[in-house]
Amino acid sequence: MPSKKPNRINYSGVAPYADQAQLIRCQSLSSSSDFTQERLLELSNKGTTEVIDESSVTATLEFNDYGGTDNFVALLGQGLYNSTRTNDYVHDDNIFENASVDITAQLAGDDASAIQSTMWLGNAFLTGFSMSYSVDGVATESYDFEGDFKRWFLNDYKNASSYKADFSSATTAIISGTNLSSTSSTGIGILVTVNNEIVADTPGGDTVTVVDNGSDTDITCSPALALVDGDRIRLVASGTGSIFPSLPTTPDGLGGLRGDMVDIFLWDPSSGTEERVLRVQSVDITCDLSRDTKDELGNNKPYFRALNRPIDVALTVELADSDLEMVAKMAGSETTWDADTLDSIDIDDFVRTNKVFVKLYNSETDRAASNLLKMIEISNLSLSSEEGSVSVGEDKTVTLSLSSDNFLISGSSNNPLL
Repeated sequence: MPSKKPNRINYSGVAPYADQAQLIRCQSLSSSSDFTQERLLELSNKGTTEVIDESSVTATLEFNDYGGTDNFVALLGQGLYNSTRTNDYVHDDNIFENASVDITAQLAGDDASAIQSTMWLGNAFLTGFSMSYSVDGVATESYDFEGDFKRWFLNDYKNASSYKADFSSATTAIISGTNLSSTSSTGIGILVTVNNEIVADTPGGDTVTVVDNGSDTDITCSPALALVDGDRIRLVASGTGSIFPSLPTTPDGLGGLRGDMVDIFLWDPSSGTEERVLRVQSVDITCDLSRDTKDELGNNKPYFRALNRPIDVALTVELADSDLEMVAKMAGSETTWDADTLDSIDIDDFVRTNKVFVKLYNSETDRAASNLLKMIEISNLSLSSEEGSVSVGEDKTVTLSLSSDNFLISGSSNNPLL
């Protein structure tokens, strides 16, 4: 047993990953395991004939939004890529269909100098996310997941990582462009999952063999794999590194965007242009990605979690009320508002062709296109509710709740300031 029991695991000694991507500006990681029991009964018996146990795992990761899209891309299971600062990566809601990752958290002791263990949440499907922007705080993001596997690896397996693999042959999977021996020894395979099922498990007595093949890595198992092209394959393997990489600290990068680095624009259908919305106090975006589990005979875990369509995107905007311009915009009457010829606005006038753009910049004052880090577009918005409020000692506020079924985000994968 360890010579000295650690006093704690400090937040600086926890490194969360989505597949191979180390997550940036993560503020919290929480996971829970839920167990359900089905008791089988029979006539003439007061007792239980059998108890069937089932388990599921949920997880939530929260981040400060620093303007990059790399956490977003990694948590959707899209892997790693590098980019220049061109804002030329665009992702719409089609990316959510197969959004699943292996989430791992490498855990170090008191002084965060050596990895003690790794927590693995396998085949976790994205079930929703939220993005929040406020005048009095740092921009934040939160992502929710649901899956079926949770393990802790220690001792020989303590430095565990998850790798996406592809079909090579019926008995061999391949990790293209990755040579595991460059960072760790061969023969380090812990387990292999195929379509949400553990098909090879070294702790359970199976053998997972990892062999370098030029710049790639081949994976074979005993008992032999039975793969077909199109299978979703992941390898969990343990390396030899003693500690995870440190992330850049301020002032090498942005810790999180503040309210004066965020602008909100509303599309005006009457003029065909987007116009900045003034007096905005906060914007909250919530995307519900609920899924149905898909089961099959011969597999004790769901083989897939299918996304329910259409998706539900909710947008809540709170404004300090000063006039009716925002209401006129929602009614598609910006042109007559500007001309001072708009005499009335009815709630039945609100249109369903609104678009909202949230633009995030790396400057508190300069809105040049070169400073744009990321943009979120939500279109075909319809108004769900409108609420005005005023009380003694406070200014009047208006809260607009809108809904949509589509989402688009564009930006650079890597924050250029990191």
